[in-house]
Amino acid sequence: MRVSPLLLSAAALIGCRGGPYDAPAGSTLFFQPATAQIAKSPAFWLQDLVGGAFFVDVQVQDPDGLPLENIRVYAQAPGEGVALLPRTAVRTVAGATPPENWASIRDKECLDPNGNLVLENELCGLYYDETGNVFYDIGVSYADGYTDSGVPAAGPWAPDYAELVTDRAGFARVWVFVDAMPIEFTGDEVPASVEDANPSDITQGDISIFFSIRVDAESFVVQTSTG
Repeated sequence: MRVSPLLLSAAALIGCRGGPYDAPAGSTLFFQPATAQIAKSPAFWLQDLVGGAFFVDVQVQDPDGLPLENIRVYAQAPGEGVALLPRTAVRTVAGATPPENWASIRDKECLDPNGNLVLENELCGLYYDETGNVFYDIGVSYADGYTDSGVPAAGPWAPDYAELVTDRAGFARVWVFVDAMPIEFTGDEVPASVEDANPSDITQGDISIFFSIRVDAESFVVQTSTG
């Protein structure tokens, strides 16, 4: 039986300890889950580090449907409102629980009159997953890496790009924090701010996160649930 050079190169990638490598020609990528849905909520209308968090798994397969290990996966989110991080960079903040009046504290202590973040309260500098009632932080080593590379990392920040590497099962996992979704005012008048708008006059849209292995690319869509 003759084995094609393409399959030989894919097998070599899987067995080699170097890398990571770009995917060979004919490879494809898949998402698990295929899409994500979040509810319409004021938590997604402002960039205030309050939103929803979840993981997305990407699998890379060769032309025969076999998983490929040690393959680079590139992820790019919209420029605002979404953070992408490797799973190793995210940690749950032990003992950090939001007080019952967290919404009021957040609005009064975490934002100045111009909507900029204020960090006097340490909780204001953390990601807060309102859907899971959990605070998250970015690992120190990951943040330091951004500082060393010249990317400003002082204070809260939301990187919108990530480079991932597939594991032995061909999967790469990325942590997605949705801070703000696109919104549109549908009322007769455009309000001065989101806070002044009638929630029924706000339409919450969808976002797309672009994933690529160079030889294949797909967009992962985060949809606003209509249910």
